[in-house]
Amino acid sequence: MRLTKDESEINLATGEAEPEFAEWKWANPEEVIEQAVDYKRPTYETVMRTFRPYLDDGKAAKCKSTKW
Repeated sequence: MRLTKDESEINLATGEAEPEFAEWKWANPEEVIEQAVDYKRPTYETVMRTFRPYLDDGKAAKCKSTKW
């Protein structure tokens, strides 16, 4: 995904409950896996492995899906 608006548009707080994510940052797939808490790491590894063909290390890339 590519953000097309200003980063100030991002708001993770709803005010309804304690947020799971208090902060955010851009990260490459390896950083996402490294920084995941232990019990969520296998899920993040699966997600990153699944979406790896669609990622291009931050370079502008066309989506490879024929459905989009």
